[in-house]
Amino acid sequence: MIVLAAGVDASIADVNGMVANRGGEVAHVHDEAELDALLSAPRDWQAVLLGPALGGPLALAQRVRARLPDVPIILLAEPPEAARLQHELILSPMRGDPVRCIPLDAAAPRAIEQQLRHAFLRRRSSQAMRSANQALEAHVGTNAPPVRLPPAMEQLIEATPIPLLVLERSGRLVHRNRAARALQPGRASDVQQALPGLDARVAELVAKPDGARPLRRVPWGARAYDVIASPLVLPPSLDATLLILDEVTDLVAAEAARRREAELHATMLAAQSDLGEGVLLAQGDRIVFANDALARMLRRPTSELVGMVAYDCVAPEERARVLDIHGRRREGDRSVPDSYETVFITSDGERVPVELSARVIGGGESTVVLVRDIRRRVAMQQEVERTRAGLAQLDKLATIGSLVSGLAHEIRTPLAAIMNEAYLIDGQIERALAAPDPRAELAEARARIAALNDSIERIRRLMSDMRSFMRGETPQMTRTRLDPCVEEAVRLFAATQRGAVRVVTDLASSQEILADAAQLQQIVINLLQNAAEASPSGGEVRVETRDEADAVVVAVVDRGAGIPPEIQARMFEAFVSTKSRGSGLGLTIVRRLTELHRARIQVESALGKGTRFEIRFPRATSDAA
Repeated sequence: MIVLAAGVDASIADVNGMVANRGGEVAHVHDEAELDALLSAPRDWQAVLLGPALGGPLALAQRVRARLPDVPIILLAEPPEAARLQHELILSPMRGDPVRCIPLDAAAPRAIEQQLRHAFLRRRSSQAMRSANQALEAHVGTNAPPVRLPPAMEQLIEATPIPLLVLERSGRLVHRNRAARALQPGRASDVQQALPGLDARVAELVAKPDGARPLRRVPWGARAYDVIASPLVLPPSLDATLLILDEVTDLVAAEAARRREAELHATMLAAQSDLGEGVLLAQGDRIVFANDALARMLRRPTSELVGMVAYDCVAPEERARVLDIHGRRREGDRSVPDSYETVFITSDGERVPVELSARVIGGGESTVVLVRDIRRRVAMQQEVERTRAGLAQLDKLATIGSLVSGLAHEIRTPLAAIMNEAYLIDGQIERALAAPDPRAELAEARARIAALNDSIERIRRLMSDMRSFMRGETPQMTRTRLDPCVEEAVRLFAATQRGAVRVVTDLASSQEILADAAQLQQIVINLLQNAAEASPSGGEVRVETRDEADAVVVAVVDRGAGIPPEIQARMFEAFVSTKSRGSGLGLTIVRRLTELHRARIQVESALGKGTRFEIRFPRATSDAA
């Protein structure tokens, strides 16, 4: 085995060792003059390696092919250059020839060794043919039967692992080895039976093997073969043909996939450039192709983009996220979004918001990325957000106006009562001072002072509820049991009622919830206050708790007049109330605090029978804080 290595040094791969293991030798050349001299020499080359040191590997490959039409050529190049060369090979006239392009990465030595092994098998087949011809020439003068091979030839052919067939020029089958019989079992007398359905050109190759070039990529069923013919002489002076079938099914499939991919990419790149969308092709982490639209977007020439690390185009704060997304995509993670937004940096430092859509190709080694400039979309989104914020501010101002109007209305009534009572008290004090016995007048004045205090208390509660409503504090969630919070709320409420209503409890909860204890007590106190205001003096209000499968429930029940249906739809709005003593904010605060605790509130009310408020809090999970 003789291998010609041009521009290949020991740092790339131990080519000498690979070839020596198979009993061959390597001829090294280091410039084009030496290469031309060796190509002109009459030597039986089995493979040619063209390394990066000589430069212009594709042009050199075409020169070698002109001198050595059937010798495998192996091109070696750095990964970005290898991807470009492979793309050019697919579209070049050499795409059907045995030419391989291997990127010089960690897997390069193994890939080179595989290609050399393939060339070695070709060499063994060639040696078998020569040995068979020599055996035939030695046997021509004997009287051996015309349809049998000489034993030496038959042994050589049978020992060859590649399918071999010996045929007369007419197409009649003389012999086929074990590998050929495995392709088409059963008896066969000619080439059509031995290889049914194979390309008709094979019959021509059998009839005229002298000087015939091999048939490349011949399809046969689901397989493909390179078919090589060599003339033989069988006794007595019978011209025959040795047919060699070299299977290239996987290679044909890979070449077809690369051609489809190259055509698809060429079409896509042209289309995206027309649409103004950027496209880049990355081999590993480096850009090996970028279209004009991307160059314009980043204000860099394409020659500068090619060879750059692709992530250098991304804004520094975005690089870790982009690396993570593309790493997961290469690993086949289907949860990775098809497209996502990030930020690119132009050559002069401008930030460009973009949308990236990536597709992994070539077994995960390459990535095609579509880059859309979304500056206009982002500007429109920002304008929408500004408009939305302005509308929200207007809505907030409208809400505040409504609250102020409602608050003024609610305060006006007790203030009028205070002014009236103060006027009457002043008159009674004057009459008491003038009366011989002021006790009756003073007693009536005291009663009016009590009424005045009630009006002041109503204003105080109104202001307290308004402060609670407007404050909107974020709850401080902790794991807590519902029953102790309810008990404390009942105690605080009872202390302010002086027996106006009787509170009865039925507490049966033992599970924990996530809650702000102070806000939870506020919910219960407000519901108790609402029930007390709806109940007759001395009436009963019930507070119940219980555990359910996924919730903890608290209920407050009264036996008051009930809520009219037209009010039920609006009962949680600010200042909506049917009671003369209420502020109209209690239930509004209850709903807001309930929502902050991710709880659900339900109301059942019947006129003349009373009302039941029930709140379901989600149970705390085992991993909740």
